[in-house]
Amino acid sequence: MTTLGRGLNTIADVRGRCVVDEINKCWRWDGAFAVNTVKGSRCPVAHFPPTGRTTSVLRIALLLTGKRPGAVTWRTCCSDSCVNPAHLLTGTRSQWGEWCEARGNLRGQVARRAANRRSKITNGAKLTPELAAWARESSQKGTDIAHALAISPTSVSRAKLGRTWAPLASPFAGRSTIMQTRHRPGPGARARAANGPMREAA
Repeated sequence: MTTLGRGLNTIADVRGRCVVDEINKCWRWDGAFAVNTVKGSRCPVAHFPPTGRTTSVLRIALLLTGKRPGAVTWRTCCSDSCVNPAHLLTGTRSQWGEWCEARGNLRGQVARRAANRRSKITNGAKLTPELAAWARESSQKGTDIAHALAISPTSVSRAKLGRTWAPLASPFAGRSTIMQTRHRPGPGARARAANGPMREAA
């Protein structure tokens, strides 16, 4: 029994909003998608009454079949619109990476090769001091910079504000103040200077 029109309350509701592929057994979502313009990906979403929020249909399908979603949920059929719970795996990012490596799903992709090369150079960080400096000086919008560097607009904003990858201060900054403080004359020296030079006794 479905309860369409009031969100997704049962797994039958999920299936009822899909076009079922009888060959691959994929449930191709026929509803709304949340699009990530930075990563170029999309995620099926719908209203989930138990939470009162718009939620990923992948997460909803797992919850409605008694599974506990992990940090990452991915599809074994590799279709970006399938929400069949039988085609879903969930776990940690490490487990997802091991699964991808074993299957070779990301092998050969240009974006993945670039990310791997950048990760080796920057030890996992997506930004480098040079890229952060370029982002700060660029007149482009933050969203355009984020798309060009394949990072989130938040990362660009934090770099522009100096919250991350802030330029290092000069090692000589504040040195003159320190020197003046360190060699400030004491009370006796200031008193002698105020009274003028001492005369030799006759």
